[in-house]
Amino acid sequence: MAAFRPAPGVECPFVKRALVLLAHGLALWAVLRAVAVLAGRLAPEPLAIALRAVAAPLAAAAVCAVYYGRFGSSSPLVTALAMAGAVACLDLSWAFLVERSLAGFRSPAGAWLPLALVFAQALASGIVERRSPPGAAP
Repeated sequence: MAAFRPAPGVECPFVKRALVLLAHGLALWAVLRAVAVLAGRLAPEPLAIALRAVAAPLAAAAVCAVYYGRFGSSSPLVTALAMAGAVACLDLSWAFLVERSLAGFRSPAGAWLPLALVFAQALASGIVERRSPPGAAP
């Protein structure tokens, strides 16, 4: 069966926007995964959890600043859901494929707090961006 391709001259803006948003979600997950791995190896567990909780909104703010600064075509709620959803799906995939355990998802502070903070920060970034005048410095 042939792959779907739009007719010549036909744009697929929704697909492009979705892929850009998911790519930013992947970048956010990569940063958070690196923090989790490094913190897990270098610090005791309570400190590692705290570092992840601090890093989650900071990384989300940085990724959202890039997204909204260059692309920003989705609403704040859609962006927040996509970012948090991408991080959650990739964390779940990592747990199944690499760690072969869902033990990390049993900890509210270890898994759910960073996801909630990513969602909240992405939503807040989108709201602030929407309220900023065009051309204003971030």
